[in-house]
Amino acid sequence: MNERSPRILIVDDDPELRGQISNYLSEKGFLVSVATDGPTMDACMSRETIDLVVLDLGLPGESGISICQRVSRKGTPIIMASAAGEEADRVMGLELGADDYLAKPFSPRELLARVRAVLRRQEISGANRGALFHFAGFIYDPVRRHLIAGDGAQIPLTGGESSILGALLINAGRAMTREELLSASQNDTFPDSRSIDLQISRLRRKLSLYGRDDLISTQRGLGYSLGCDVLRK
Repeated sequence: MNERSPRILIVDDDPELRGQISNYLSEKGFLVSVATDGPTMDACMSRETIDLVVLDLGLPGESGISICQRVSRKGTPIIMASAAGEEADRVMGLELGADDYLAKPFSPRELLARVRAVLRRQEISGANRGALFHFAGFIYDPVRRHLIAGDGAQIPLTGGESSILGALLINAGRAMTREELLSASQNDTFPDSRSIDLQISRLRRKLSLYGRDDLISTQRGLGYSLGCDVLRK
């Protein structure tokens, strides 16, 4: 039996761009659904299994920011697109839980490359389905990208934070360079070490809310390491 082709949901109020992207991805073998705003997106996701959402930031009605937060909590990968190309906008998109960011205008070929990269990362994560990381009173699910505290509270993580935490857990006790963490996060939007420092800082802050600000340490001249026992089961 052949596996189902991935279904991509395009959420954009520009009919010309929506049609162009839809036709191109369909030609490349993807199943494609389209929506123009939050309500039509919700209706689509309620009746179809969506593997990835391409989301315009500047939608009418409910903002793309709010939609991104909702979709991210469900664990569906997101590529955010926006006409605003400033670094602050890219940072905001990733903080909201987007897995990647594209500044408009972009070519269909560039979008295709990003779609394939995000889906490939999801496939790799899916190979570890059912394997949870237990560490320092926390539980991390690499498939759903959920971090659970000892009291059962879910700690929200962005896509980049989740990838970096996963890499540190797999390599617990070993210092990882910024380049290794950058590769693990697949963060093409910020191809520099400063983005890693920023996401490490946010991870530390989130862990510190539960009394563990000592888990991720800086190894001078080397990078970062996770200093605790990790059980995977």
